Amino acid sequence: MFWRCDTERQNKGKEWTFRDSKIPVLFFPTQQINCTFAKCRNLMRTKFIHPRTFLMDKLITHTDARGCLTIVEALKDFPFTIDRAYWLHSVPEGAERGYHASRSCYEYLVSICGSVEIVLEDAKGRQTYVLSKKDEGLLVPPYIWIELKKFSPDAVLLVLASDGYQPESYINDYDEFRKEIL
Repeated sequence: MFWRCDTERQNKGKEWTFRDSKIPVLFFPTQQINCTFAKCRNLMRTKFIHPRTFLMDKLITHTDARGCLTIVEALKDFPFTIDRAYWLHSVPEGAERGYHASRSCYEYLVSICGSVEIVLEDAKGRQTYVLSKKDEGLLVPPYIWIELKKFSPDAVLLVLASDGYQPESYINDYDEFRKEIL
């Protein structure tokens, strides 16, 4: 599947390429995108980034007298279809999770209750994010080391993943991760 996306700046005429019709290989560092493929227009509300950087963005929320409805849609709000969804909750005080990287799986993280600190690392360095709003999401591409820390007592972290669980695709040793990305 190819999506041709034109911008008004340096990316004019470049293409999005999806490997296995699901994983993007190239993103554009721009928000002004005019697409010739109809579905690509829905991606305009998302910032496009290189796979080795991270994206934290605000999700669309509709609010009225009945409450709030926050929407996240595959291939519109993040660049993959969902093969697996899971959530972390009831994490004991001081406990940390993660400490791994995936070789193939994209993940989109949303804190649907409470807060969690997320440390991401690639070949360029480490970045720390705090997910604490129900309408924010964090895109984590493959080959990114992830550490989940400082869970609030009421934290519920939803993870939407591009692949089913495949233990052999995970890197659980930090030194091995560093060797693979450098």
